[in-house]
Amino acid sequence: MRRLKIGLLFIIAVLLLIQCVLAQNADEIFNRGIEYYEKGDYSEAMKCFKNVVDMSSGDYEAFNYIGLCYEKQKNLKDAVKYYQKALDIKSDYTYALNNMGLAYMDMEKYELAINYFDKAIKIDPSLKVTLNNKGLAYYRMKKFNDSRTWFLKSLEADPNYLLALTNMAILADN
Repeated sequence: MRRLKIGLLFIIAVLLLIQCVLAQNADEIFNRGIEYYEKGDYSEAMKCFKNVVDMSSGDYEAFNYIGLCYEKQKNLKDAVKYYQKALDIKSDYTYALNNMGLAYMDMEKYELAINYFDKAIKIDPSLKVTLNNKGLAYYRMKKFNDSRTWFLKSLEADPNYLLALTNMAILADN
């Protein structure tokens, strides 16, 4: 009986060690993917992030980055698919909600984009980027008053946010 307990403890210890090594490797691979992404090598970045999700299917950040890689490659359909996978794991992940909105905005599905921006804003009303993106969606719909409202909300979140300041200047020209 004692030998059985020691054997079980040994097996548990080995499994925990393997889990720690895999987690460490997944983190290293994820970080390498970030480096490739920041260098603009989206194919290599995507390979890294896909390896991470193969190791840990619950890694919503890796799914989000796969979506970003697809979006950078102008493959919006697959980008949306991977943003949704991230949201299936963590429905309040504001980065994926914002990215989903951007993808739909690039598809000229502005109402759907606004819906995703609203979901992110509901979770965190101070997201200057998402507030600005919602204004941009309204701008593209030629709803300039609504656009102005959201650019101003973005500036309330950060008065020095250059993109919102730029968008207000462009809006003033219309």
